[in-house]
Amino acid sequence: MLDRFAEQQACGILDRVFAAIDFTDLYERVVAERSEVALSDRRTAFEAELVNLDSQEDRLIDAVAAGAIAQEPARRKTDAISKRRAEICDELRQMSHAQETHARALEYVEHTRQIGIGRLVASMDVNRRRRFFHGAFKNLTLDGRGRGVWRKRWIKGYELSDL
Repeated sequence: MLDRFAEQQACGILDRVFAAIDFTDLYERVVAERSEVALSDRRTAFEAELVNLDSQEDRLIDAVAAGAIAQEPARRKTDAISKRRAEICDELRQMSHAQETHARALEYVEHTRQIGIGRLVASMDVNRRRRFFHGAFKNLTLDGRGRGVWRKRWIKGYELSDL
């Protein structure tokens, strides 16, 4: 949208539409799903598995040193342990990143609830605001009468995107 008036009107529409939606239940459910307890339990399970893998590897090395297991099967098992350790470390990094992203998203939702989505969108830089409007509205029709400073404009119609 190039017209500042249209952007202001679109922000007003968004405020009215989103004010009618009760996000409280959804917000609380998301917070409960992402609770620290559930994430802490997963993290603890991964860390316990890492300790278990370390002890498996130590026992394997001791068995090879004692001559109880041949080196080739021991190497294959060590490779499998190393692969699983890398997978767990990646999963832990992803959990940490997801946790940070989720915390930021909840902050944005709370901020939006406080100031209204219209003000939030209006405060965006021009390119972000345009991308947002292109995603939020299927169409927005303006109408007006008069010229220059005497021009009167209004929203004739709009259709929100199916998000």
